[in-house]
Amino acid sequence: MMPEILINRARVHVQRLIQEHIDGIIALMNREGWYYYDRHELNRYIKLNQDCFTLFMDGYIAGSIFTTNYGNQAWIGNIIIAEEARGEGLAAALIRGVLDYLQEERQIHTFRLGAVPLAIGLYKKLGFHAEAFTSSQEAQLPLEINDQQIDLGDKIQLKTITRDDLEAISEIDARYFKSNRLPLLKEIYRDSIKASCLSLQEQGKIVGFLMIRRRQDSKQQGQFAEGPDYVYRLGPCCVLPKYGINGFKALFQRAIRAVNEEASKLGGNARIYALFPKIAARETIYKETWGLATEMGMDADLNLDSSYDEHEQIFAVKNSIKNDEQCSYMESLGFHQEYFEQVMSYNQSGSAEESKADPAGVFAMATPGDKA
Repeated sequence: MMPEILINRARVHVQRLIQEHIDGIIALMNREGWYYYDRHELNRYIKLNQDCFTLFMDGYIAGSIFTTNYGNQAWIGNIIIAEEARGEGLAAALIRGVLDYLQEERQIHTFRLGAVPLAIGLYKKLGFHAEAFTSSQEAQLPLEINDQQIDLGDKIQLKTITRDDLEAISEIDARYFKSNRLPLLKEIYRDSIKASCLSLQEQGKIVGFLMIRRRQDSKQQGQFAEGPDYVYRLGPCCVLPKYGINGFKALFQRAIRAVNEEASKLGGNARIYALFPKIAARETIYKETWGLATEMGMDADLNLDSSYDEHEQIFAVKNSIKNDEQCSYMESLGFHQEYFEQVMSYNQSGSAEESKADPAGVFAMATPGDKA
């Protein structure tokens, strides 16, 4: 059977992702310091029948690209090229191949991805446009947290999520993520710590939710060269704007208790990660980009005016009180910013607004990294 993506390069061919490729892709990610995804997380793409591809050079795995089709849009991620295969335009060729394939075979016309600053230039050349920023936060576990008395009113209750709740949760998620992700939510719920899967309910109606899960492989089991022994991910999570930061605090305070207990029992080094919208002025984004790049020794490679020269509207918004409250609360718990990404979209018709995530809910983007 012919591959769906053809790359006209000597010594190179592309195959659809199968389980036998996973270890080779994990090895590539390990060399790049990507330690969040383990075999289980990558196998989820196969289980959900997503269009993902592995790049081979001289018979060896030298790259990958993963996509997630939500029907009205697709997210692209896990674009990785081995160091020895770089400089030949393979990343661009993979992305173009995926765009063409999903448009022609799946009738998908809107695509999104999260771009670290150094990758923005490549995606712009391929026709992607800036939409928003997201901030990746991390904290050491167990997390020191002093439970606050939060008055949400007599009609509000916190309840443990059951499988029967997932359809109602998916409706809230779709309102802000702008896609139906029920199959994904079912998979993430199955993998999550059940005591940390909580809903906020008003008179029996779900108005917010939160899930936390742990990477199944430990550092030793996954043979990760970097990162903590155990990795936890906060999300998906969304709270309707009416319930604000207090709704999120109430969910998180209870959810983190079970995580702290498990992390303490496991021992070793454990961290928790969260990803949420970053709404800020240009000066703030510039300052934080340079700060993070300097820490990573990449500042000399950055041209921020070139990377961020388009779509003034992503900087023109006023600072969001909701977003500021999120950042302040997370910082008060010991979270700090690890990196942030520019969310970028591609649409041949010129508009991707209908499926653009709405940051009105607390953590409304529901961790776009959880896209498969």
